[in-house]
Amino acid sequence: MTSIDRPWAVILAGGLEIPAVALARAFTRHGIPWAAIGLRPKSLLRGMPGCQAFADLSSLTDVGALRDALIQTLADWRARSPGSLACFATEDRGLRCLNTWRDDILPLAEFARARALRMGGLDKAELFAALANEPAGARTRVLSTPLEIDATLDALGEDAVFKPAMKPWDMDLSALGHGAKVVTRREGESRHALLRRLNKVWSLSVRWIAQPRLHEFADGEHGAWVAGAPGDYAGLGFVERLKHPRRGGTGCWVEAGGDSMLVEPAQRVLAAIDFVGLAEVPFLLDARNTPRLLELNARAWLQVGLAERAGLPVSAIAYRSLTGVSVPAPSHIKAASWINVERALLAVHAGQRRGDLLSQLWRAWRRDQAELAMYSDVDWRTRAGWLSRIGGALLLGRSG
Repeated sequence: MTSIDRPWAVILAGGLEIPAVALARAFTRHGIPWAAIGLRPKSLLRGMPGCQAFADLSSLTDVGALRDALIQTLADWRARSPGSLACFATEDRGLRCLNTWRDDILPLAEFARARALRMGGLDKAELFAALANEPAGARTRVLSTPLEIDATLDALGEDAVFKPAMKPWDMDLSALGHGAKVVTRREGESRHALLRRLNKVWSLSVRWIAQPRLHEFADGEHGAWVAGAPGDYAGLGFVERLKHPRRGGTGCWVEAGGDSMLVEPAQRVLAAIDFVGLAEVPFLLDARNTPRLLELNARAWLQVGLAERAGLPVSAIAYRSLTGVSVPAPSHIKAASWINVERALLAVHAGQRRGDLLSQLWRAWRRDQAELAMYSDVDWRTRAGWLSRIGGALLLGRSG
């Protein structure tokens, strides 16, 4: 089968677009035809080599209008594709679109999701309830009203962590403050003050979850990247060596292909919810140093290109699980590193041992030949677009 006979992959590109660009590059390497839907202005995927079609939906702020345009676009492309489409979300807004409107989308396209769950794994309340009996599942209470907070603290302890079960449609969690994604008790804060803070932000989500506080491994957050379907998963382990901000931030120096200890627990979690596609499955440690599931990223994650670089063709494996069509993509797992230059520099600036951290990053690049996100192995046009975007953000920040 040649590339023109293969069903299209469709990338829903939003946010930073680092994973979207990495997926596009991987699809092109594997001979998979792909198209892109832009959910942010001036998408870097427009005009990239290998792109079969592009639709810019970034101007649609009304949810109903976005739904209609997305489904119409997929219907038009399904008519041009040799088979059912395979959709790949690259940030949570795109993933919410796919899961919310799945009844209209599934006749046209399949996408990465937990098929046993209505929201595919995006809803944390639904996810952890389904995994209540799994060894790697975290003890969880689901809250529908702030009136349940007191009893939850009594049951889970004063350092319990509260999380919105789902992000709002605009993905804006800025009300939590300082880039936080969760609410935890501050040092010296009274229970009454914590209750007051939670009440102020409760409207972000219809339901919230609460869990006992977990902690990182000694060398950072660990997890596994997995692709495929139950009974046919492939995966590799990863560790976040550096993230910014330190708590609740984004990994900016990540290594993969080393310790595979968490691959089997991750695959077991995914099999329990009938997951198909590709996913990031991160873990933290409980008070007994037992790995517990932190969350499920049921989409292409920020470092999805690192999985490919480490020898696991997650894009091709996920494509096969979603379309039933195999493409030649051998797997040869090896250790590899990835650095998000801009965020890593922010982490260095915010850190205390700046010289040591800079030396470590330099060695990772020179010795381990770490991939530099949006700089390594991308065409000049994509790199120029990225630099223009970063420059614009810096100028906007200074003017603000």
